[in-house]
This record gives sequence, C-alpha cells and structure tokens, in this order.
Amino acid sequence: MIRIYLSKINTALNQEIVDDVLQIISKENREKCLRFKFKEDSLRTLYGELMVRDFLCKQFSLKNKEIEILRSDEGKPYIKGFPLHFNISHAGDFVVCAFSDQEIGIDIEQIKSADIHIAHRFFAMDEVEYIQSDDANSRFYEVWTMKESRIKLEGLGLYKPLSSFSVFDSTEQGFVYYHEVLKNKETICYVCTTKKSTPTAKLMSTHQLMKYVKNELSF
Repeated sequence: MIRIYLSKINTALNQEIVDDVLQIISKENREKCLRFKFKEDSLRTLYGELMVRDFLCKQFSLKNKEIEILRSDEGKPYIKGFPLHFNISHAGDFVVCAFSDQEIGIDIEQIKSADIHIAHRFFAMDEVEYIQSDDANSRFYEVWTMKESRIKLEGLGLYKPLSSFSVFDSTEQGFVYYHEVLKNKETICYVCTTKKSTPTAKLMSTHQLMKYVKNELSF
C-alpha cells in the first residue's frame, strides 16, 4: 500500500479556523506553528498534520484523540501503535504526504533556475551526465528530488551525503524504487519506496481537510 495526499495551502483561510485546528494537532507542531513569523509557514505544517490525521481516521477508523504522533531517536515521526510509515514535504504552496506499510520518503521542489555547479559537487558522475545531456535545469531538479526522497526514506538526513549514491544505480533495483508523483514547469515531486507498485495519489482541497476537522471534532 502506497498512498499520497497532495494539497495547496489557502493563505486566505480564516485565522479563527486556524486557531481552532491548532488545538487538535500535536503539541510539538502546535508550538512550531505559533513560532512561525509568516502564516504560510504555519499553514504548511498544519496541512501536513491534518493529512496524516485524516488518513489515519479513514484507514483505521480512528478518532482524532486516539492518534499519537511520536518521533524516533533519528527524528522520524511515527504513529504510536499502528504499522504505518509516513513522510511529509512542502514547496511553495504545495504540501504532500506519503503513506505506506514500509519505510517511505517523499520530496517536492519548486523548479527554479538551478546552479548546475551544485551537481558537480554533490551528485554522482552518471547523474551529472544525465543532467547535462538535455534540459539541464529540469533534470537537475528531477535528480535532486529523487535523491532527497531517498535520504528521507532512510531517515539519515545530513548523515548520508548526496554524492554517496546514484539514483540510476542498477545494482539497487529491487531495493528502492523512485516514482514520479507530480511534474510540470513549476513543481516536481518524487517518492522513494521499497515497493515497485505505482502509488495512488489524491488531491485534497482545503475544504476536504476542514470537513474532516468538522466531522471528527464537531467544530
């Protein structure tokens, strides 16, 4: 099972609604949201956790109060008592969350003007050759997003250098798979998983996420 939620934040969301929703998410993320200077940053964190809670309530027939989000020693979030792995990423006004019964990593990036010199410093040689062969800017973000999703799957962060592996390494086939979730001129998203099956993606509107809040918490 691989499921992906995607949503675009609504910066015009009423602050009273935001304040209500803050009361039902984890204490860690509530405090994080309150520390942000800009509303957009708070909404990205808020949407991410609402996606997790919405999925859990539907998948496992839970009530929100039964959901406890914890972190491992490596800092990866997990759900206490449930065999579910999830990973969240955001870029611009997009927030994405990937769910699986095995380790999973997801990354989304805005496609901007890339500094190709970064590829020479941090990418494997075959990745650099791929980038330089055609449409270097788009391919740079393609490789970057795949590599970030791999690092997030393993939960190693800065402990795993980008140059220490290649997303095109054929010897790893059967160990990890990269699936394109979203790609257009502005945004690209990849998920890395140990499953070959293509993930199912669902676009969640702000209305749908807020409907979950109302249904579960009687707001």
